[in-house]
Amino acid sequence: MAISNILVAIDGSPNSIRALKMAIQIAKPANAKMTMVHAIYEQSNTEFRAADADVPERDEIHHMIQDAEKIVQESGIPFATKIVSGNTGYHIVKMAHGSPKFDLVVLGSRGRGSIKEMFFGSTSNYVIHSSKIPVLVVK
Repeated sequence: MAISNILVAIDGSPNSIRALKMAIQIAKPANAKMTMVHAIYEQSNTEFRAADADVPERDEIHHMIQDAEKIVQESGIPFATKIVSGNTGYHIVKMAHGSPKFDLVVLGSRGRGSIKEMFFGSTSNYVIHSSKIPVLVVK
């Protein structure tokens, strides 16, 4: 299977940066393009919203994306960046199955414990089980 287009999920975590660097290592010899996607998680109206919810500010997101773009620019790989809002795993899979056609999804594992995963879900777990294309989870 030839890899020509890679979708990489970024969230600024150390694991997502490792995933980005792994995607670059895969893309270079394949002369593949990359699309980085950052999904801003938004809770539905029926979900509990804490007053001090851990939601990154726009400036933090902007800087995180700039840092990721700099890493890819230095590699010389052609790339695009997309920002979506809503359920993170859902949007990653939706992009992976949409247009343009992607050959691989690369994302970092956040290493959440089983209790947190039970309450918040796991993006990587969702993507692995929902994607129709190969998924690489980087720790």
